[in-house]
Amino acid sequence: PEAWTASYDAMSGRIFNGYDVILVIVSISILDPIAEELVFRGYMLNRLLPRLKETKAVWAVTIIFALCHLSPLWILYGIAIGWILAKISIRHDNILYSMALHVGFNIPSVIFFLISYNEKLNDILFGTKFLIFCYLLIFGGIVFFIVKAYCENQNIEIEIKKYSKDKKRREN
Repeated sequence: PEAWTASYDAMSGRIFNGYDVILVIVSISILDPIAEELVFRGYMLNRLLPRLKETKAVWAVTIIFALCHLSPLWILYGIAIGWILAKISIRHDNILYSMALHVGFNIPSVIFFLISYNEKLNDILFGTKFLIFCYLLIFGGIVFFIVKAYCENQNIEIEIKKYSKDKKRREN
């Protein structure tokens, strides 16, 4: 609904309309995610972790990150993505992973931006709210299964490391 995206659209519209398309693409897909990761996960999260419990630090940074996205729809997106990115950067003690994922999350925005230049294509792909809802389900499902696979992979690696340590002890 327009009421949910109006403030974000108004702000981002200033960037999208009338500026260099290449600059917009580079900004959305690379510069913005890297800057946001440096600020939120690199600086803010690392400053809060020594002062707060991990859960409180993650939620504080996630909420601030989400609120910076201005509109209710993007705030919900920011909460989901912000929490995932914070947990990943803590787990790996490195923000490079969260930077790479954030770039990946922003790539569809670039695709949608480019589609918006072609009115007929825009009408075909985004002409109804039902289609937009279907995209939400599809991309939400993809993100869910990627995160699930990531979490399962991390548990497997932890178990393998534990098994190899136990095996070395038994051999000695």
